[in-house]
Amino acid sequence: MFHMGAGGFWWLWMFLMLLFVIIAVVIIGLVVQRNWHSERWQPPPPPGAGEDPLEIAKRRYAAGEIDHDEFERIKKNLGG
Repeated sequence: MFHMGAGGFWWLWMFLMLLFVIIAVVIIGLVVQRNWHSERWQPPPPPGAGEDPLEIAKRRYAAGEIDHDEFERIKKNLGG
């Protein structure tokens, strides 16, 4: 008369399985997001990053990318 199997509670097991899958997806998403924003996942800085602006202006002037007037204006603006 009383069945001990899943019988009438199949909806409960389906709900629990769905809940488990949702929780697993959320946990995996949080782990991926946390690792994605860590420093080891950051792209390397572009070449010349952190370089002195006056040194960049000197290199550009030496390469002929800017003329003397432009170089002097940059130097004046940088306080050098």
